[in-house]
Amino acid sequence: MGGEGDAHGEAIRSDGDDSPWAGMMDDLFESLLARLNCRQVAPLRSVCSRWRDKARRLLLRFETRPRHLRPMPQHMPASLPDLFPALNTIKMDFRGDARWRGSIACLSQLGRLRQLELSGGAVRPWGLPSMDLGPLSGCPCLSWLKLVRCRCTAGAGLQRLTQLQELTLSRCSIDAWDPGLVWILAPIRGLRHLRIDGYTDEARVNLVGVSSLQGLSSLVLRLPVKSPTETFEEIVGMVGISSLDVELTDCQAPETMYAVGLQCVTGMTNLRELRVTAQLALFPDRSGLPLRVLDLAGCYTSVTDVALCQLSRLSVLEWLSVAYCEHISDMGLRNLVSGTSLLRFLSLRSCLNITDWGVEAICRNLLCLRELDIAYCCMVSERSTEGLSGLENLKPQGNWPSSGIRIDVKGSLTSLAINREFAEDRTRTRGLAGAVSRTATAPVDRLKMLLQVQDVSGPRPMVAAFRKMASEGTVKSYFRGNGTNVLKIAPETAIKLTTSDRIKMFIAYDVDDIQPPERFISGALAGAIAQLTVYPLEVLRTRLAVCQVGTYSGLTHAAASMYFQEGWKSFYRGLTPSLIGIVPYAGVDIAAFEILMEDLTEHYNGDPPAPMILGAGMLSSSFAQFVSYPLALAKTRLQVGIWWPHVVHIRSSAQLCASVTPPIDALCH
Repeated sequence: MGGEGDAHGEAIRSDGDDSPWAGMMDDLFESLLARLNCRQVAPLRSVCSRWRDKARRLLLRFETRPRHLRPMPQHMPASLPDLFPALNTIKMDFRGDARWRGSIACLSQLGRLRQLELSGGAVRPWGLPSMDLGPLSGCPCLSWLKLVRCRCTAGAGLQRLTQLQELTLSRCSIDAWDPGLVWILAPIRGLRHLRIDGYTDEARVNLVGVSSLQGLSSLVLRLPVKSPTETFEEIVGMVGISSLDVELTDCQAPETMYAVGLQCVTGMTNLRELRVTAQLALFPDRSGLPLRVLDLAGCYTSVTDVALCQLSRLSVLEWLSVAYCEHISDMGLRNLVSGTSLLRFLSLRSCLNITDWGVEAICRNLLCLRELDIAYCCMVSERSTEGLSGLENLKPQGNWPSSGIRIDVKGSLTSLAINREFAEDRTRTRGLAGAVSRTATAPVDRLKMLLQVQDVSGPRPMVAAFRKMASEGTVKSYFRGNGTNVLKIAPETAIKLTTSDRIKMFIAYDVDDIQPPERFISGALAGAIAQLTVYPLEVLRTRLAVCQVGTYSGLTHAAASMYFQEGWKSFYRGLTPSLIGIVPYAGVDIAAFEILMEDLTEHYNGDPPAPMILGAGMLSSSFAQFVSYPLALAKTRLQVGIWWPHVVHIRSSAQLCASVTPPIDALCH
């Protein structure tokens, strides 16, 4: 076995002597053997040889699958198909190196290759010789191809890739003296998706005849053109297109393109999605056009109230964005919503002329609306959000974007405009969550308070406190004071979280990117406000939890006894350390939880699982409790009447109320 392993290792070593990472692997394992002071080096060398081969394969897999594969012609053609016969996705970056012929021939041996991206890497695509993609016809499964900064001429061999279904040409050069893009793509009968990106003047694409590609269902054009009229004349005949995304720059006279664009869109009877940006806008002028998605964001002055009036004829439209269109007013918006009653998403971001009148029109007509973006509409006031509460399906976004329903009003006069119905629901939910959590942890919470008011230097204090709770005879003893705690925690949680949201939006420099210090300040202030509001209940809960059985008959009896025997100031005993302690606790708790939730939301694509949310809450709360615990201990001792100059040493549960300072002693007897 050892000899076979050595032979196999030597064979692979001979194949990969020229590999840039083979030498690194050999040096790594040779240095490992040199450091090992072992007499039996031969068996160890065989094991290391096999592990070296595995590490080499893992390194190559990392280079080929998620990142760039930059093959060197002298070794890659012989090693890649042998090492990874089932490889289906490759991204190759030549970085201006013309040594690509051997690598493409090597790729043709991968029978399962499905997705391939080739990047020429040159600033000017014609700096490279034309690529010969003909050998890729030997990959029967190749359905996705992306060429970045490559030079594609009539002899590029692209027309031989008849198995392609999706093609992307990004900043590529198709020479002007060629018959055009159609001559190259016409033999590809199965081509369904075509994307052409060319933002630089050096990378212009000849689109003459593109309308003959009748099999296309999705077309994306992002091109610098001098004559957009000719470009749209080529698109007119593409009646089978269902998704069209056009961004044309460097247009000389965009105002002359209205008629051409109108003819183009109205002729596409299968069109479902239309996105037009930059200096040009297309407006369908025919009712019954089955457009469901229309994106006109960034058309700026091209979109006017007249255009919105024409868009009202799209009766099945469900998604519309006219963000950053400065010439839209309430009149055009009212005409729009009168005919598009099926809208589920509407973006009016930075439409500066929209006022409450236009938002009221949305409330009356768009009953199916589920997402509204009126961010930075500076003329929209809080009065408009009252009408939004009448829409049953429309609610603001919560803490996680996975809800899919939101009202975005950032930057408007309603710095935090949340409709009242949802605000009440969220407040009730937060209060209920706080009550449930406190009830579940009530025994541990009471045990903590008993330990806080007794001498921690005694033998086994936790056991003594637990025995005291058990000696009271019933299960209710474990939950003593929990009713008051629930009565306190429900409004406290609701006030703290709701106030934190409002303060955060008020003090944030950028509401789209709230920084951790801003989260900490908002959480600290909200925690202090909530603590000050319900602090008398906090004192009552502590008294009920630590006093002897029969001292108080209930909450009202405890409150009356404290008021008549100690005065009203007793309800605020320990307030100073409590407020000082709540600042780091609430600030750290809320800030840490929100930061963790943002990371989890991004990691799980907007839908983090419940255990991860629970873990984030536990982690943030534990860290906040650790930071603020000394002040919480001082607060509890002051609440039960144990002043620092007269600290009582309690060494058993029987002495809990017998050996206390005069104020609490009077209450207990």
